Amino acid sequence: MSTPATRPRILVLAEWYVPGWKAGGPIRSLVNLVAALGDRFEFRIITQDRDHGDTKPFDGVAFDEWTEVGDASVFYGRPATLRWRSLGRIIQETAPDLVVLTGLFPLLTIRYLFLRRLRRIVQTPAVILPQGQFDTDALALKSLKKRAFIRFAKILGLTRGVDWQATTAAEAERVRSVFPGTSPYVASDLPAKPLPQPWPLPRKEPGACSFVSIARISPMKNLPFIVERLSTLTGEVELTLYGHREAEEWSRVERVIGSLPDHIRVAYGGVPQHDEVNDALAQCHFSVLPTLGENFGHAIYESLQGGRPAVISDRTPWRNLAAEGAGWDLALEDTDSWVETLQHCVDMDQAEYGELAYRSHAFAVRWFAESKIDRQQAEVFDRLLG
Repeated sequence: MSTPATRPRILVLAEWYVPGWKAGGPIRSLVNLVAALGDRFEFRIITQDRDHGDTKPFDGVAFDEWTEVGDASVFYGRPATLRWRSLGRIIQETAPDLVVLTGLFPLLTIRYLFLRRLRRIVQTPAVILPQGQFDTDALALKSLKKRAFIRFAKILGLTRGVDWQATTAAEAERVRSVFPGTSPYVASDLPAKPLPQPWPLPRKEPGACSFVSIARISPMKNLPFIVERLSTLTGEVELTLYGHREAEEWSRVERVIGSLPDHIRVAYGGVPQHDEVNDALAQCHFSVLPTLGENFGHAIYESLQGGRPAVISDRTPWRNLAAEGAGWDLALEDTDSWVETLQHCVDMDQAEYGELAYRSHAFAVRWFAESKIDRQQAEVFDRLLG
């Protein structure tokens, strides 16, 4: 497809971007967005000079200047560069047609909203992507600070004139409950195109099973829950946890691991870069994620599109997996169903597992084809641009 001579310029303020990977889904969403729509829109991205949780900047990256990364121009700013005055200058010089804010609570968003409210920058159309931050359980984490800022933002009118974009109708309703009177646009996150064929099947013997979780080890992902459920199973069971560890939550996970019987083994696999995620998923039988809430769930999609059924909570957009033969989405309150489902996975033979794996891949392929999500997002941007 040819690139238009003049494309609308979209400036994205994001906490993290490639080569970072530790923040998981938000980075992949933005990478996929640029890849899908870079021929229609000119993307500029302002981000930090380091990965999630890191104290040192990236190696081999030019800082405080625009760098071509794929179909986007990226500004990796040092902490001092992304402060109020210099951030405002960079935004002004960029002259965007639209500003996209990835979340309400990141410092870059807060600084932008203050600069806009004080009219230190041009009143460009802007949109906030809440990225699951208004889920009940997400708001419950550091609740006092978040709710205080929301109240403060309302009093000062920080979001006045700024649009919202949710990934689902349910998330749009949550935005309206926090900011009454808003009318969020809705467009799903953009995943990569699914694989044409599922990964080769691992051998599945009844009485033995391997599970993988690819998610930040943080309270929102609720990983102690799954480890506790595994403790009651019979058979040879392995669970490998991949993802950035938050110290306090990892301590909780370790305490549960320490009480497991010998036939249940849980290991930490480190923080996989994006090109290592598929390898980790391909080697397991099932992926698991007892999350308290996801606005999309990239790891779930990547598991399904590779032919690995998922056992997840019912707090993601991926619903009715059992009816599709692609896994199970279970209520966290129904712990018996979790134990029964996980034990069924352990007891499953090769024939049943092969059918589930095939249907998981087919479901992801069908979902991608029917959702037309790149068109959804392009239409939202066109409407925001007026």
